[in-house]
Amino acid sequence: MAQIELDTDNRQSLWLLIGGPSKLPKELSKTATDKARKKDDGSYKNGITKDIKMMKKRIAESDDFTLFKSLKNMEKLKKKTVLKNITAVIKQAWQKDDPVPAIIYYTGKAIKDKGDWCFVDATLTIDEFLEAIPPPPQKGGDDDQKGMSDEDALKDLMEKSSYAVYIICDCSFAGRWRIKLKKVESKVDIFFYGACDGKKKKLAQDTKEGGKFTRFLLSGNQMLGAPEPVALEVCDSCLFDSGNILWSDQIVNQLKKNAYK
Repeated sequence: MAQIELDTDNRQSLWLLIGGPSKLPKELSKTATDKARKKDDGSYKNGITKDIKMMKKRIAESDDFTLFKSLKNMEKLKKKTVLKNITAVIKQAWQKDDPVPAIIYYTGKAIKDKGDWCFVDATLTIDEFLEAIPPPPQKGGDDDQKGMSDEDALKDLMEKSSYAVYIICDCSFAGRWRIKLKKVESKVDIFFYGACDGKKKKLAQDTKEGGKFTRFLLSGNQMLGAPEPVALEVCDSCLFDSGNILWSDQIVNQLKKNAYK
């Protein structure tokens, strides 16, 4: 087979940032869980604002990251708006001439024992998130691949691997989504990264400078007392649950590269 020089250091990606609202209806407030923070470690609004600000700064610093949109409305952010933008960012990422992964990052409150994201009108479940993922573009079938050279076939495989969705959750009970994803069969790659396992360690943690998980993503250094983060990859007929491999992912490494310089 012909040898192709691959760029293993950098990968383009398109980002949607979501900051959960601070005011929720009473029926959600009863089970919506905030991150844990010490008495003098700021407030929910401060933490969410810092998280989004840090992520936007890191995206702006990188030639490989592109910001699709930042959704942060402390009073009015609705689930339907979030779902609409999840579908839109994935479509735009995959319909490029050279498809790229879509990255969806959420920081905010989550429903106790479920990890569902909280908005002013309703919660967003992992099943609803998955339903919002559009099918990848169809660019020929097996018959087309039969006539390809080895080099073109490898390039085609690389392009299909770009039909990926990354879900990054800086919220309490985040790992509950990971548990459900283990049972999912997906035609596209789904990468999941969460602040805590949601069972033994239920609460994500916050500081004056932002969420400990977000700060870990940007620096590569796990903060003192922070719960162990979790990761998972689900793809067609396969599942990767090895943290060492997933935390060495290209995009995750790019995210922490040169952070805070």
